[in-house]
Amino acid sequence: MSYLARFLIILYLISSSIFQFKYLKLNSEEQIQNDTLINSKEKDLEDYLRFEEYVIGPGDVLELTFLQNEELFTKFKVVKDGNAYLPIIGKVRLEGLTLSEGKSLLKDKYSQELISPQLQLSITRMRPLNITIIGEVGSPGVYTIGKSDFENSEKDVRVVDIIKEAGGLTKDSNIRNIEIVRKL
Repeated sequence: MSYLARFLIILYLISSSIFQFKYLKLNSEEQIQNDTLINSKEKDLEDYLRFEEYVIGPGDVLELTFLQNEELFTKFKVVKDGNAYLPIIGKVRLEGLTLSEGKSLLKDKYSQELISPQLQLSITRMRPLNITIIGEVGSPGVYTIGKSDFENSEKDVRVVDIIKEAGGLTKDSNIRNIEIVRKL
């Protein structure tokens, strides 16, 4: 290796270590802790954004919190007809809406009764999901994934998990020919 190449490598190593040293020196310990906290919450943010896309349905238990008035806090269940019964505004149809759409609807309804309501809508218990598996699996049928399944797993429920629950694939099955049909 030539002297010029060695010199450039040494220069690169020195300059990169000086840059890192300056970066650490410029950041206070508090700022480094905040950056770490933000990075650790990135997964929570991704989960939150995915959670906002959750479609409300019968059996869901939701929580409505008013930021300026804690006395109006309420937990409620979406009943079989897709409606929820709330204080002040009464019956509201929430079935088929996402959490953010539901929040907007509730804000509009409460705006007719309250002055500029600031509210937060969150889900406290998801309804059980019924999944039907037919075809070349060990035990075709209807499987229910309930609240406990969501809380105990760190990951989302995957197709392979449901197939496993149904007894796995048979020897005649074709893994390349799996069809997923979602009904809302």
